[in-house]
Amino acid sequence: MKTRIGTALVATVALLAAPAISAASLPSTHSTSIVPSKSIGGVKLGMSLAQATKAWGKGGTCSEAGCQYQSKSGGFADFSLIRKTETSQPVVGIIVIETGTVGTTSKRNYNTPLARWKTSSGIGLGSTVKQLRHAYPQAKKLGTSAYQMKGSGGTFTTFFINGSRIMSMNVSSQALG
Repeated sequence: MKTRIGTALVATVALLAAPAISAASLPSTHSTSIVPSKSIGGVKLGMSLAQATKAWGKGGTCSEAGCQYQSKSGGFADFSLIRKTETSQPVVGIIVIETGTVGTTSKRNYNTPLARWKTSSGIGLGSTVKQLRHAYPQAKKLGTSAYQMKGSGGTFTTFFINGSRIMSMNVSSQALG
């Protein structure tokens, strides 16, 4: 149950963040690699704000809670910080990439530079559920719109589905403490 609530919370935070980041640009990273349960585009779970900002470059809207990046051509990326304990320094706990929409419609725009970001199995934004299931048969279906894989140490990779395609991906760590 904790996993479903956490997944829903991550999705809600990602969707609510999208309108607030319209002035930012996409990350200017050289890495387009997604490592399930570890990293997206060079930002790794457990990095400090300074390390993660350096990995994705300038152009994001950042605060002590994390950074958000968005493209006018569609798509957004963000990372959020968590604390392992009440007194520890905040570290990256959630990394998200998502397609944008076409104009003012709800139709997903899979023609985003973020669609180039892939796992070593070739899975990224716009991949089909069939491709996802073939590449990661261990991914468990969550309701009708998500698949999730557990990693080590309480980490997860969640693939959110729109129709039959991946519209959003996140790598996250359970609240630590």
